[in-house]
Formats: sequence, structure tokens, C-alpha cells
Amino acid sequence: MNAYLFLTWLVICNLFLVKLKNKKLLLLLIIIPMFISLATQVNIGTDYYAYVHSFLYPNINEYEIGYYLLNIFLKKITNNPRILFVTVSLIQTILLYKIIKILFIKKIISNIPLFLFCVSTNTLYILMFNGIRSSIAVLIFTYALLLYYLLNDKKKAILMLIVGALFHKSIIVATILIIFLKKIFLDRIHKKIVLLIFSIVAIILNVINTVPKLALFVFNNLPENFPYKYYLISEHMRPYVKGFGVATYLFIIIYLLSIYFYRKSIDTIFLYNIGIIGIISILFFNDIPIFKRFLDYFCIMESLLRYRLLKGTLKKSWMYVSIFIFIFYLLTTVITIMRMIEYNNTYIIENIEKILQIDNREKDFKKILYKEAK
Repeated sequence: MNAYLFLTWLVICNLFLVKLKNKKLLLLLIIIPMFISLATQVNIGTDYYAYVHSFLYPNINEYEIGYYLLNIFLKKITNNPRILFVTVSLIQTILLYKIIKILFIKKIISNIPLFLFCVSTNTLYILMFNGIRSSIAVLIFTYALLLYYLLNDKKKAILMLIVGALFHKSIIVATILIIFLKKIFLDRIHKKIVLLIFSIVAIILNVINTVPKLALFVFNNLPENFPYKYYLISEHMRPYVKGFGVATYLFIIIYLLSIYFYRKSIDTIFLYNIGIIGIISILFFNDIPIFKRFLDYFCIMESLLRYRLLKGTLKKSWMYVSIFIFIFYLLTTVITIMRMIEYNNTYIIENIEKILQIDNREKDFKKILYKEAK
């Protein structure tokens, strides 16, 4: 419920508070309600009960050392798992606040409510519920990227990346990928037609199921004890919604349209190019959950393209397009949250003891599980 209230408040801010002169106050007026919606979450996301369980019964072999130590520290304060969600939500929103502050100071964004709308209706807001470890890593990665390339604070950026790796090791892969791509792709201004061609090729490869076929081939040729091998054929390799529906085609059209607003600015071109990589990859993977988790590292940069698209279509001649895209993003986010809650209340609740291998000694977890499931 709090997620829906926050999205409603975000719409109100876009309609009535955009012209507020005190931008710091404006940012806080949005970030604080976001924090409340995250801190008070119940049953949103497939990993919600896994995080409750990890707090009650910390296991150093299951998670990265940073997340494990956080649970140990918080558990010394109270045995109520709510403290975990409150603490993580505070970390998430502080990092997002710092990211938006840098983007605003560097004049990359000017309309704070609109950009926060783009971020919140992208994958990040849902990830902040569903994947608290990976969302911290994503936010730290983005913050470090801005520190390194926009503020030239390289020491702090490297330190932040080390901290991020303590919560989710995938940040190391994302960092290596960006370093590799920076000189060959990210620092160059590309023609829009070339980017469109890449996007269309990605869509075609998606339609012919390239990724699932490749995943099955890799699975069959990996050693039996290879880490995360079974993710390649698990339900995480399949979209939660099967096939290409109307919404998928609308997303494709909007993604292609956003390339039209690709900004050719030398000093910030790498940010927009990361966003382009995010768009092309999304068109290629078609919401396969396991890959979308990794693509979340690029979601704030992809939100910059969404932001430029909505801001660019606010002109009179494009106004109806802008309104449609705004409503479309909002509705798809609400529907996604509803589906996540429904999924938890059916499959997850019914199979949680098997998924997490719960035994009779873990009475504290069972008590919370069935109380919140009602």
C-alpha cells in the first residue's frame, strides 16, 4: 500500500511542486516519502521472506560479508527484522539523494520530480524492495561512477566500489565492463541511426529466443559444481509474463523513441551511452529476470534517456505523447508491484519452507511468515 501512496505523491509533485524554488527541499519532499514506503514494506518482491530469514538466522556462507555483518550488528539491537528494512532503506535513499544532487549540480537534470519519476517507474524502485543487496550495489556503483568521472574524486569512487562489493559481488563485473567499454564505445558520440540499427538487431535476436537457447547450451557444457549454473534453466531465465504482449511492443516503441532524444554532449556522453547499452540489452533480454538484475546497474543512466524523452515531449506539439508515456510508465509500475505481491501470496508462501529449507527450530521465522501472509 505504501508503494502506491508514494507513486501517487510522486505524481502530485510532478503536477504541483515542480516550480518550488528550494530544490533541496523539493528533493527531500520526495526522498523522505520514498524512504517511508521502502522502510515499511511488507511482502513486496520474491526475496522479501529470504531477507527476513537471513536476518533471523545469519549465515556467512549464504551472503557477502558486508550484508552478513550488517545483519549481525542489527540483530544485537533488536530481533525485529523491521530494523533491517529501515536501515537498508536509509542507505538506499541517502545514496539516491547524493546521486541526484550531483546530476542537478552538473546541470544534467533540471526537473527533479520528473527525473525521480523516471527512476521510480524504471526497475530501480522495485529493485529497492525486491533486491536490497543488489540495489545498494547498483546505487553505490552509480554514485562511484559520478564521483570518478564528473567530480574527479577517484579515491572516494574506488572506496565506494569496494564497499559495494561487500554487499554484492556483481558490482565487480559491472565495473570491469564499464572500464572495457569506455574507450571503444562510451566516450564516442554515435549516430542515432546506428543506435537504432543495433536496437532492431537486438529485438530480432530476442524474438528468435537467442538467449534461452544459448543459456541451455552453456548449461549443458558447464561443470556440475559451477556456481549459479542452475540459474540458467531456472524460472529466473523466463519472463514472469510470457510472450510479446501489447505492453512489450509499446515499451519497444518508447525505447526506440528515446534514442531520438540521445544527447550529444562531450562531457556527459558516457552517461547517455551507458543508458543506450541498457536499452539495447533490455530489448535483447526481454525482461528475463536473471539478466535484468545485472542490467539494473545501468538503470539510472537509462532513466536519463527516459527523462530527456519526457522532457522533450512536454512541448505543445508532443504533449499528448508525453502524457501517454507518463501514464504508461506509471501503470506498468503499479501492475508490476501488484503481480509481485500476488506471486508472494501464492507460490512463495506455499513453497517457502522448501525454498529456504526451513526446519522446525526456526519458529521465529514461521511466526512472522504466516502472520504477514494473512
